[in-house]
Amino acid sequence: MSTPVEIQYPHVDKVLTEWGQLFVETYKGKLNTIRATGDLEHTLSFGATIEDEKWSVFLDLTSYWRWIEYGRQPGKFPPIHTMIDYIQAKPIIPRPQTLPNGRQVIPTVNQLAFLIGRKIKDKGIPPKEWISETITELRSGLVHDLKKAFARDISEIIKRSFKL
Repeated sequence: MSTPVEIQYPHVDKVLTEWGQLFVETYKGKLNTIRATGDLEHTLSFGATIEDEKWSVFLDLTSYWRWIEYGRQPGKFPPIHTMIDYIQAKPIIPRPQTLPNGRQVIPTVNQLAFLIGRKIKDKGIPPKEWISETITELRSGLVHDLKKAFARDISEIIKRSFKL
């Protein structure tokens, strides 16, 4: 009775790892155009696993990625503490405003957060769709490289199995 050959896919693993790194770099480049706190950029990571002959590819991101990717519909006020964090991280410097009585005032951080929140409530936030865009940009290269890597791995498995 022959000993079963352990099946490994080192070339496929390498392609997935390199593609994941390229994806992260490309996506980070897009995020830099709207960078506020940098939290999303710093929490972004990629992983690929194989289990029961099935590959899984995943991104690990902070929770608010969905607001950037899919936007936000008008109608609901965002959490005020989130707006305050955004103002302090950006930093947004308020401009003096003239009141009806002629007096000039500078809005406080809370007032500024309310104004930004009201605009989001009224107009929403348009989606960026950068994850989808990045996948589309990189997909053909990934498919091409995976085909080649998979063929090399299968060839090596056959050679090991038949000791060629």
